[in-house]
Amino acid sequence: MEENEKKQQRKPFKWDFSILIAMIAVLISTLSAYISFKESKILMQQQKIALSQQETSAWPYLQNIPANNFKGDTIAIFIYSVENKGIGPAIINEVTYKFDNKEISNSSLGRELVEKYDSLLKIRQIQNAALNQVVLAPGEIHNVVTIKISKNKKSDLNLQSIVNEIGELYVLEYCYCSVYGKCWKVNRYDDIKQSDQCKPMEGIR
Repeated sequence: MEENEKKQQRKPFKWDFSILIAMIAVLISTLSAYISFKESKILMQQQKIALSQQETSAWPYLQNIPANNFKGDTIAIFIYSVENKGIGPAIINEVTYKFDNKEISNSSLGRELVEKYDSLLKIRQIQNAALNQVVLAPGEIHNVVTIKISKNKKSDLNLQSIVNEIGELYVLEYCYCSVYGKCWKVNRYDDIKQSDQCKPMEGIR
């Protein structure tokens, strides 16, 4: 009897227009949030691509160039230069100069050569220019050092072999960075690797 009365008291469910509106609003809100999420994801990907393209358009590439110019068989001009062969400026920092595995100052290569070869050759340092904190534009060449090396005309020394040896013994180690903060470490003229240990100079970025 009580069960029948309860059944009679139950009222059939009727859709309330306000509930329907609320459910539609929730659905639209959910769809909008999903679309916004997808759009923001696409936008982030586009920004990454644009940034990568910008970085590529400002990519520096430095090459160390030890060069020998001979005047006959008695005089050689040894020039050690660094050239930016990339398409963006290179910001150079943390430079170490070495000769014969010993760290030296940028201006003392001539003195080191005199100590090593003085009894054999006449050495004169013509020019030196520090590389640290230099910014090289694309295509720009920086001459680090220029040395004049002479031998006696009667000497049977092989001047070319000695100058080539100097080019092997004189080593520059340094970091250089792009304007976007990507950096590379140069350990020798043919050993260049991207490095997180190199840091851009303060105030450049």
